Amino acid sequence: MRKKALALTLALSLGLSLSACGKEKKNDGTTAAQNTEVVTETPDQPQTEEPATEKKESFSDNYKPKYENLAADAKSSEASKLTYIREDEKETSEEFVSAKDYRSLSKASIRFFNECLTSEGAGKNVLISPYSIHEALGMTALGANGKTREELEHMIGDDLTMSRISPGLAYVAARMQGDRKVSWNVANSIWINEDVPGLKTLKASYLEEAGKYYSPEIYRLPFDVAAAEEMNAWVNHETKGMIPTILENAPEGEMHLMNAVAFEGEWASPFWDNNIVEDFEFTNADGSTSKVNLLCCDGDGYFMLNGGAGFIKYYDGYEYAFVGILPQTGMTPEEYISKLDESEKSFSDAVLEAGGGKVWIEFPEFKGQYENILNDEMEACGVVEAFHENADFTGFSDDTALKIGSVHHKTYIDVNRQGTKAAAVTDVMVDGAMEIEDEPPILALDRPFVYAIVDMATGMPIFLGVQNSME
Repeated sequence: MRKKALALTLALSLGLSLSACGKEKKNDGTTAAQNTEVVTETPDQPQTEEPATEKKESFSDNYKPKYENLAADAKSSEASKLTYIREDEKETSEEFVSAKDYRSLSKASIRFFNECLTSEGAGKNVLISPYSIHEALGMTALGANGKTREELEHMIGDDLTMSRISPGLAYVAARMQGDRKVSWNVANSIWINEDVPGLKTLKASYLEEAGKYYSPEIYRLPFDVAAAEEMNAWVNHETKGMIPTILENAPEGEMHLMNAVAFEGEWASPFWDNNIVEDFEFTNADGSTSKVNLLCCDGDGYFMLNGGAGFIKYYDGYEYAFVGILPQTGMTPEEYISKLDESEKSFSDAVLEAGGGKVWIEFPEFKGQYENILNDEMEACGVVEAFHENADFTGFSDDTALKIGSVHHKTYIDVNRQGTKAAAVTDVMVDGAMEIEDEPPILALDRPFVYAIVDMATGMPIFLGVQNSME
């Protein structure tokens, strides 16, 4: 049964729930309210006014874990010691990540995004964080063996194994956490049902590997209503209030593996008041129009990919960028994404090799939320055994038969004249069993478009979305 379309929000919440084999797990999705706005205009005069501003709100809470973090004394991640090598370089250290790794991770991200779009149907606003999904499922795959692990590896990293996937994800997390110009928060946690005898402790080999690359907090507690409140408080804290909850009721299953990602970044080049066109008409996917605020400026780069025209707009520090892609006339965003596999150049290569020539860009202010249970999309990408009684999660424990019960994903985004705020949570519940002319081209996102927030060192999309409507 296909899920109801859920509205778009760029705060991603991904939770993986593992349950004991043989138990039924209900996959209920809820529809999040969509909120979208936009603006556009081309200035004729030099920029002489102050940049457009609006009141900034800082998030703070009084969150303190009520339970002991069993991993508090664990060895911290060694991701900062990883060496990044280009394709033309040889391995120079025992621990390294490569351009090829990120091409594979990005390819898998696009493939999974396509399955999400197919599942939702045409004309919907969809936003996922491939990175958050990969983090939560990466922690899960470390506890898997045999075919179960192989299927998860292919979904996360295409042709990569966990020996390449985990360092690749850890390197991206280290870059995020080390950036001083924009704000990133990346956090992982494992919540264990204390009433499951076979999960009194996880295998030492799992704890060592997970600690090295994912640094999860680990809690054992009774899975009751108070546990849901504690897990929701963790999500709210780690997403800086952008995603307040991930659970509506007491947690089910034997274990939950969660990832949370939060981003706040201002534009490297601010928008001036005369760069903003109010009440601009955006043409929605159904042919109707919506009034939006359009942001107009010189772009930081442009590229062509599979017939679509794309641009780059950097955030402060020039390490991360907003990427907008306008599909060719007559092609929907869903059709565009579905055909990216046919492109001679990958998404990551196109973004990283984008030309720095002059380009005038116009894109709307918008915000939204999205929520989905990803089981169907994962199965469409070949993850089958992990959901069934023959799943092999003996990497966690030999004393309890486990399978994935559900993978719950939530996202939030707010793109405005100041910059962007975005967040994501993933919860895995484990149960028992174009050529450029001399004149600067204009790329106007005035109809349905594809967008992303991209790590400009690796080309990896942290968030991927399509905006079909501003209503």
